[in-house]
Amino acid sequence: HPSLEHAVATLNAFLRARGYPNVHLSKKRSANAYYKCGCGKSSCFSVTFSLLLHGGAGYSWTLASMVDLPKCPPQTAMELALQNRFIPKELKDELLVLYKSNVNVANAHSVIAQRARELEVPTTWLPADVKNFFDSLNRSFNDDLIGLLDELTIAGHSVAVDFTTDATGARVLNRYLITTKQMKNAFKQWPSMVVLDATYGKNFSLMPVQCFVGTSSENVLLLFSVGSTRSEVTDDYLWLVRRFWEHHGAMARTWMTDGDEKISTSIKAVANEHGVEVQVLLCVWHLLNNIMRHLAAKKIVFDDVELKRLFYHCRAATTSDAFE
Repeated sequence: HPSLEHAVATLNAFLRARGYPNVHLSKKRSANAYYKCGCGKSSCFSVTFSLLLHGGAGYSWTLASMVDLPKCPPQTAMELALQNRFIPKELKDELLVLYKSNVNVANAHSVIAQRARELEVPTTWLPADVKNFFDSLNRSFNDDLIGLLDELTIAGHSVAVDFTTDATGARVLNRYLITTKQMKNAFKQWPSMVVLDATYGKNFSLMPVQCFVGTSSENVLLLFSVGSTRSEVTDDYLWLVRRFWEHHGAMARTWMTDGDEKISTSIKAVANEHGVEVQVLLCVWHLLNNIMRHLAAKKIVFDDVELKRLFYHCRAATTSDAFE
């Protein structure tokens, strides 16, 4: 006995999985759902769901009618974004460049509005139209990325994916972790230490990238796993470290990261779940930058070169006396 919303989501998922445009929905007394193709052509398909009452048996859904499903040719999310009717076609290519450069909606609208005045094209569209354009592109990159992740899984690599399904049936990527066969072999050979950190910037899907990195006996950097998350909260790092354990079946005894407590807390929590003792070290580069930032905030004048020399001298100390 699905609800109207469940029936709507199911049909949306069915259509999107086959590459058809978004459908439009209208409701009537919460008992019927009327659909027509997003292309707007009367010659394309229409669907009606009807919720019927069958005495004591309760409600049941019936597909009341389906007309010519579907005639409209399949379209990707990218194609649908480029069909945006509110933004002049002369500006869409430039908006696409701005999107790929991670320019936010407000700044993109400002840049394109100025460009529109130069080209003498209409400027009646709003920041909300730019946001819709960007959201459509984001869904396109999500679809492409999820497809690539599926291909990696089929090829025998370890891939963990967490996504939700929106009201249109589109899969919205929340986080993922990739561990290829080569990464697994590298960790098996050099499992003693892992460095975990996230990028400062974001990718086309507007998600930071997290890397699990180690070194070989020749000090060659090795990638053990790579992932990405929609946000950077403790739950995200717990999810990543747990998937790292699942992919490798083990954890390094020594970890290194910056001062982000969300990362160190997650590492210790997963280690505790598996009864493993780990040591989490702080990155020297981050420590030095924190010292310089605090000195500057307190308006203490210092020589950069001399401070670095003293700092690395302390780092190299092997005893407490030498450190002091």
